[in-house]
Amino acid sequence: EELLARGYVKYAQLCNAAFQERMRGIVARATSREGLDVQPPELVGAKRLQRLMEKTREARSERGGLSWPGRSAKYLSFSHCFYILDTVRLSFTCGGATLV
Repeated sequence: EELLARGYVKYAQLCNAAFQERMRGIVARATSREGLDVQPPELVGAKRLQRLMEKTREARSERGGLSWPGRSAKYLSFSHCFYILDTVRLSFTCGGATLV
């Protein structure tokens, strides 16, 4: 389970900056088009192994009995990171009169 989580950490580290750059571009176009006040954050680091392992244990506890057609129970017992899609993180701050 930890080995799989280490793979997700590495993957997140590889795509984190590019993902955030892409999202900033999308938000910049939307804010320009809609006249919104949105501030993008500085680069937000990907989750680290310890936190991802915590999330993996939580996911196993919450969703451990899920079935997935074509996948064995053994595969599912180690695949809870698929349920955790937030290894790469990003948030934006909305401000001004644009808040509803």
